[in-house]
This record gives sequence, C-alpha cells and structure tokens, in this order.
Amino acid sequence: MKQQWKWAGLAVALVLVACGGAKYWPALWSTQFTLRDAQTLERVSVVRELADGSVQVAYQRDLQSVVVDTYDAAGSLLRQDVFDYAPNYDRRDGVPPLFASDDVLYFFGNDPANSVKIDLVAQTASPLSALLDLELAEGDIFRIAGAVILDNGQLVLAGGDQRITNLSFRQARVAVLAADGTAQTTVLPALDTFSNLIARAGTNQYFVQSFAPDLSIPSTNATTFLGQGVNLVAQPQISQGMLKLADLSGALAVTGFAGGLFHYDANLQPDWQQDDVTPAAVVATPDRAYLITSSFGSNDAKLTKLDSQGATLWEKKIPANALSNVSPVVSERDGSILFAEERHRYVRGARKQAGDPPWFQYITTVDIGVKYWLLDAAGKELARFQETEYHAVLQRDLTTGNLGTALEYRAGSCGQDRLLPLSSGDFVAVTDWCTDNSFYKKQKSLSYFQLQQ
Repeated sequence: MKQQWKWAGLAVALVLVACGGAKYWPALWSTQFTLRDAQTLERVSVVRELADGSVQVAYQRDLQSVVVDTYDAAGSLLRQDVFDYAPNYDRRDGVPPLFASDDVLYFFGNDPANSVKIDLVAQTASPLSALLDLELAEGDIFRIAGAVILDNGQLVLAGGDQRITNLSFRQARVAVLAADGTAQTTVLPALDTFSNLIARAGTNQYFVQSFAPDLSIPSTNATTFLGQGVNLVAQPQISQGMLKLADLSGALAVTGFAGGLFHYDANLQPDWQQDDVTPAAVVATPDRAYLITSSFGSNDAKLTKLDSQGATLWEKKIPANALSNVSPVVSERDGSILFAEERHRYVRGARKQAGDPPWFQYITTVDIGVKYWLLDAAGKELARFQETEYHAVLQRDLTTGNLGTALEYRAGSCGQDRLLPLSSGDFVAVTDWCTDNSFYKKQKSLSYFQLQQ
C-alpha cells in the first residue's frame, strides 16, 4: 500500500471547525519532500525567506545529495538545485544546516571533512576542511559540536580535537570562516571540548561553553568565554546553566533538567533566577521579554511570557496530549507569536485475520494533528490554523514489537519541526509527513499559511 502523496489547495472561505467551535484555517499550499534516513532528533533540512518573498527549503535527500527548492508565495516551484554531498556518517550527531545568506548555506557532518559550504550562485559544494585548512595532530579530527552565523556573516564552529582511535578529546577549539573566505582558529588545551555555542544577537560576538561532568541535563557547571573572531575572553561569573539566548541586554541560561532559568544582566553579571518554569524552548521578544514553553510530558504544560526581570506577564495552557513526542515549537516576529501544538490519539487493540499465523497481531489506531495558534504580544489569540491530519491503522508484530506497513491510512502531518514567520505576516511550517508507515519518518512537509482577512 505504498503510495506517493502530494497535497495542495487554495485558501477559500471554507474553514475547519474544532470541537469548541474555533475556526482553523488550512494551508494555502503544501508540498512534501523526502529526506535521508535520519535519527529522530537530527535535523537535515532548513528553510529561509528570500528578499523577493519566495521561500527556499534545503534538505539532504539521501547520502549523496543536497537539494534546494525555491517556491513563490503561490506554491509554484521556481527552481531546484541539486549538489553532490556524501559525508561519512559513522556518527550522526552533526549540527543543523544553516543559511548564511540567500546564496550560501552550510550542511554539517561530524567534522569539517564531512561538512560542506554550498554556493547557489557558483553552483559549488566545497568541503569545509579545504576552506578552514586546520593543522591537526595525526589521528585527530575537529569534532563540531555547534555552529552559528554572526551578523557580519562569519561562520563560527566550536567543538574539540578528538582522537579517532578512542574518541577522547584533547583540547577545545573554535574555528571562524569569514564571508570573504579567510579562516582563523584557536585552541584551549586546558579544556576537553566546547559543547555549547550561541550567537550574541545584535553583535558580532558569541559565547562558547565547556561543562565539567555532572548528573544534570543540561550540565550546569559551566566554563564560559565571550568570543569575537577567534579572541576568547573568560567569563568566570557565567557559571550557572547552559546559555540559550544572549544580546546586549543580557543572557539567559537553562539551569538543569528539572527546570529553571538563570539570567545575566547587560554587564553579564548574575541578575535573577526563575525556578517555577520547566523550559523546553526559549525565545526572546522585541520588548525585552522571553517566551517559555514547558517541557514535554507535563500535565500542566503552558506557554509563558516573562518580562526582563523574570516576572510572569501571562500564561497560556497547552493541552497535555499536545506534548506526546516533542516540545512545542514557538516563534515570534514583530510582536506576533506563533505557537504549534501536536495532538496525538492512540487506540490499541488486537485482532486476527484469515490466513494470519496462529498468534494475534497488535493493531494500533493513530490520529495525529499539527495545529497552530497566532497570538499578539499580550497573549490574545488572533487566529488558528491546522495541517492535514495523519490517520493510520498500524500493524504491530506481536513477536518483535516492530511496526509494519499500515493496513489503512490517510497521509498527513505527524510531527512538529519548525516555524518561519514571513515579512508579509504569513508563515511557513516544516513538519514530519507520515504515509503508510509512521515508524520511519523519511518525509517532510513544507506548508504555507496565509493570514485570513
């Protein structure tokens, strides 16, 4: 029952009505694309709005190629570019791909030799190892743990020099590739590796952190540096938590697996601590506030807005079943807030059919829907949207517990990935797309949502 699916439609006055009577607008258009076999938490696609309002999605289609598709606002495919890219995925823990500009993007493997810079104008894909020209000890690789693009177009990579033979780290390293192609690097032999890297928004600076082993996730015993180019300045006062956001007004860190936030002021001094939230995602807003989504699995999960001093401005409860698999996705632009929820329903049973082996087969009915809320800065709901829902009756082998091909299904979106607000006020969403087998998510869906007047 394997089929190829593609769904598209026009925005019309027809609306979908939820149980409570709320109106859900469908996507203006949606299209699907196939990804290589990736691990659950690994991102191998990225989306960007171009200067002319078109939308570009780049993705690793297989272990030999990267594809870049460009769509206009009406959903027409304007162009498709394909580039050779065959990294060695002995360990698939590379950082997500990044757009540096409308014409340049990066896909990352474990190290520079397995990472690539793609130039859409020159139509080239160049290994980062050739561009960085690092001098490494024999038997070492530069294991990339994080990558960011700064305001000046610099690509910053952080991680450590790792022995191939036993995977141990020898020293922490930062490498910087400028927009003009010049490269620099620096190492800190006193540290094993850097494991966290974030840009300092509004500047050409960044923060890198190394963590001493402890039992908290994320680790809280941090050694932190403020970087510019390859110059690193120690910040001994930033020792609490893993930094998530930073700009000239301060920096925000998550302090542990059990939740909690720690804030540093504009002078990067300890400011305030908030232990009443369990952050899964944090987003800065233009009014110097923060949007916090609760971690998944919580029965009282919510979207919270905190002011610059950690006080709660408002909260919006999230349905408990919206957090079955991943944390909610939240985004903000020009005072408008987009929030995604993922609703799951499972009904389990067992049945036997003619010709089946003499044991029962588990049958699981699955319904998954991805929906979106549009809120203003005060948390007031402005509109709701939803994607095509996934429904399947899945066969589970009683002897192995593995899912097989669905007995029947309706293809649809089955997992959140990312939201991108557009300059027009519209937005696009990337989600997992499930067809006849939900266990292997090898397809994504790009959907364009238009604000209804």
